[in-house]
Amino acid sequence: MKRLWLIVAVLLALSVVGAGAATRTLRLEIFDRGNVAPGVLDKGPPAKWIQQAFGDPNDITVEWVIVPRGQEVAQLNVMMAAGNAPDLSFTYDAVLVGSYVGAGGLADLTTYLNQAPTLKAWTGADALSYGTWGGKVYAIPGKRQILGISGTWIRKDWLDKLKLGLPKTTKEFVNAVRAFRDKDPDKLGDKLVPIGGGFAGGPDINIMYSFYKPSTERDRAGWIGPTSTRPARDLAIPGAKDGLRFCNALQNEGLIQKDWALWPKNDQLNFPAALANGYVGAFENNASFLHAYNHIPTLKKNAPQALYVPIDPFTNAEGKTPKYVYNPIGIFNIVPVFSKNADLVVKYLDWMAHVPNMVKIIYGNLGQHYTLNEEGIILPKQLTGDDRWEAGNIMDRVIILNGRPYDTIDKVIKAQILPWIALDTRYTTNTFLTHYRQLEKDGVPPTRIANPPDSLNKLGPMLLDKAEEYIKRLIMAKPSEFDAMYDKLLQEWLDMGARQVKEDMLKQYDAEHK
Repeated sequence: MKRLWLIVAVLLALSVVGAGAATRTLRLEIFDRGNVAPGVLDKGPPAKWIQQAFGDPNDITVEWVIVPRGQEVAQLNVMMAAGNAPDLSFTYDAVLVGSYVGAGGLADLTTYLNQAPTLKAWTGADALSYGTWGGKVYAIPGKRQILGISGTWIRKDWLDKLKLGLPKTTKEFVNAVRAFRDKDPDKLGDKLVPIGGGFAGGPDINIMYSFYKPSTERDRAGWIGPTSTRPARDLAIPGAKDGLRFCNALQNEGLIQKDWALWPKNDQLNFPAALANGYVGAFENNASFLHAYNHIPTLKKNAPQALYVPIDPFTNAEGKTPKYVYNPIGIFNIVPVFSKNADLVVKYLDWMAHVPNMVKIIYGNLGQHYTLNEEGIILPKQLTGDDRWEAGNIMDRVIILNGRPYDTIDKVIKAQILPWIALDTRYTTNTFLTHYRQLEKDGVPPTRIANPPDSLNKLGPMLLDKAEEYIKRLIMAKPSEFDAMYDKLLQEWLDMGARQVKEDMLKQYDAEHK
């Protein structure tokens, strides 16, 4: 594969021989998460301002390459192989980045980074170490402020109707969603969904982590998945069988949303529609799903009685509620080896690292688009039409920061949720402070291997994809078939490379921790 990268690089180099010193075009990736109107991502106010403030003074034409979030890995692989990936590409998948590094597919950014003092200081040595292989910087990670990833919410109004308290254990959670199914508090009939979402992208993370046996950092060095932000995809983790059997039981009791196995990965239609109409009793999803995806005002309109509250019910044998949490980095910002604009990418990120530029990209102009409260927290105005400053998902635009430009975590959380709680006063600041604190309670971070073994780089993405396929089959199986199917699929998965990868990961961890 390394030869492929080199051939592509040479061909592209030849294609520009003899070109004059014309304006350079800088192609920047941006995710489409399906939550903004067409044209906003590449032609909206932030895109125009970036062109005016960064592009024009530097004789650069900024071009946006829109990639659906749910297809980002697949599309990035296609673009890398075709030699047309954006100059600034990115992914959350550390294993994928490692595979590109191993194949010679990424540009060495070390020299350019040393000429970008603001970016280097902003990112910090700890975060930069996650983008360094063999002493060279191949990725500039975004700095992550909130480490929790996945939270659980439940219908408080349904619990109140049924005179049930907030579930504090796995057993109480199951009893609550069974009561939703059997008592149907809002008389929804076939529309009722006790647990929303299904497992189209893999099993619920918090459920699985509650079944995993207690682990050491070294134990987790052999887990395939967490380092690529695809946790709960390792069939061989001690306790995984029990966790998948539990999910299978939920499925066979009719507690999971129907037809989830037919949905595309990262479904943006079926579950969100059920949630928006007040059909869902409980769900687990990413940290900002309820507020950042516009569900609060939509629920208030479609199902004004519906009120969700955060819970942390999935207990292990020790009474703890372990859950996957991130390392202190977000996305990996990378430059394909065939790009001729690695210097411009780092120049752009260095420009972005000035906090006033971050604020402008995210929020627009003080007074026109936002005000400040007494704590100095930015409050976006509720504007419409051409008056809006709509950045899309801000973490996809200000990609060196996974969070908000504030100096305390509480301010970061408040900044994320204040605009949304203003739309429904039943959701308070304390609601979301509780939620975000629960996300990190008893957190289990992935173990970092500075130089992942070649086997992980080569086989990791395939093994994770295959694990998702097997997990879906296991959850959909008849209970009587589960044990034999699990044992068979586990051996297949180990034999196709997972056993070797896990052994190599542990060996590499030991070598790095002598």
